[in-house]
Amino acid sequence: MTTAVAVTGATGFCGRHIAAALLSAGLDVATLGRRPSEPLRHAELDLDGLTQAAAARSLAALGLRPGDAVVHSAAAVGDSGDRAAFERINIGGTRALLSACSGLGLRFIHISSASVYAAGRTAQPLPEGSPLGGHRDPYSLTKSVADAEACAAGAVVLRPRAVYGPDDPHLLPRLAAARRGSLLLLPGPSRGMSVTHVKNLAQAVVDALDWPAGAYNIADSESVDRDAAVQAALTALGLPTRIVHIPILLATATASTSEAMSFMTSGHPRTTRYAVRQLAQPVVLDTSKARHAGYDPEHTWNQFVQRLSAAGTTS
Repeated sequence: MTTAVAVTGATGFCGRHIAAALLSAGLDVATLGRRPSEPLRHAELDLDGLTQAAAARSLAALGLRPGDAVVHSAAAVGDSGDRAAFERINIGGTRALLSACSGLGLRFIHISSASVYAAGRTAQPLPEGSPLGGHRDPYSLTKSVADAEACAAGAVVLRPRAVYGPDDPHLLPRLAAARRGSLLLLPGPSRGMSVTHVKNLAQAVVDALDWPAGAYNIADSESVDRDAAVQAALTALGLPTRIVHIPILLATATASTSEAMSFMTSGHPRTTRYAVRQLAQPVVLDTSKARHAGYDPEHTWNQFVQRLSAAGTTS
């Protein structure tokens, strides 16, 4: 039975909530990474250039025993960037940590992403056996490789989609920044989409300590309508928004140009093909496998929006 758990990425958005949920479950929680997460005990670990030997030393420093677990939440994230760096961290770092955990008899829970699924899939809801890979952006490409290797090594692999929640540094801030006045341009018509509250993901990690090896889709109990969800959340932030649909091909071409310009100027693209794909494709995850294992998501997008609105009226 697992009594101690080490979490990578515990200072990040998902990692903070995961560590808190594990602590609330009464587990002995430690952290692995470049920065400590006070007051938890900590061992230094840098995924960039990580070797199996270095990972094993860090794990040993925490006193983990066979049957204990490592939750791998850390990753290089972003729509664009240096592909080599993504490969070193998301593939090489995960591979080294996986090997070290295997050698020490530790369970491994890998936080993957639904972006690993191949583009152009048609099955809805989308099951875990759907094809992976075929991506060009460095994040999806490297996460799909790490996902496959973690599955092959006997890990539990969790695949959330569009993780959001309190202090979200990614989803809503980017949508808010993309507004032009009160307008928000989105590719194609509105779609049904799965989203994952960060606290649902954190509870799934606690549950997954007892799950059989394999991949599991993790999402809220209900999908959302893209346009309605975005408008409700931005309005709750005090940013009433009118959504204008643009053709997907035009959005993709604009993103390609933006990426090319950013490469020449060493800046960040205003939009990316990855972002277009995430917003344009209908992706509703089949979570029946996780639910059969005991996953019961409590938090919803509507509750999140209500809390955003309440916070705005009291500020």
